[in-house]
Amino acid sequence: MYKITNLLINREAGETEYTCFLVASNKIVGHCFADEEGDGIRILYIEDDAEQKFCQYLESLPPFENPYAENDLVTWTPEFFVGEQIADVEERRWLRRACRTKTVFRLSKDRRRHFRTLDSVYNPNLKEYLLRTFGDGVQIMNEQKGCRHDTKVAQST
Repeated sequence: MYKITNLLINREAGETEYTCFLVASNKIVGHCFADEEGDGIRILYIEDDAEQKFCQYLESLPPFENPYAENDLVTWTPEFFVGEQIADVEERRWLRRACRTKTVFRLSKDRRRHFRTLDSVYNPNLKEYLLRTFGDGVQIMNEQKGCRHDTKVAQST
């Protein structure tokens, strides 16, 4: 199982730079960073066979639905895998911040990484409103693990 750790993101003058480690079985196998042009990902592998092992792992994964195009299956590449891991971390960070002051939700028909917000702190009345308006097709992010700031709201159904 591969994952990224120690993600650092620097945003300056409209550019985003990042660096992180690629880890397998709690061992650092590579250093990832934005390439010189800033539009791609570079991975420096620590051991000679690390890239080959990582690519074999990626080949074992099922194709992935492209989050940027509907009905498009993508074969995993090292750069795409690391990019998705970075996007996952950024999404979790954004959700934690947004859920503090907003009501964040998505509908079952919404594309991956697409969220809707209400500029009100989440509360039982808003939960009732969302369920009444959208029914079972709504996923309230404020109630998800890592986003809960008021456990009383999550328990009042």
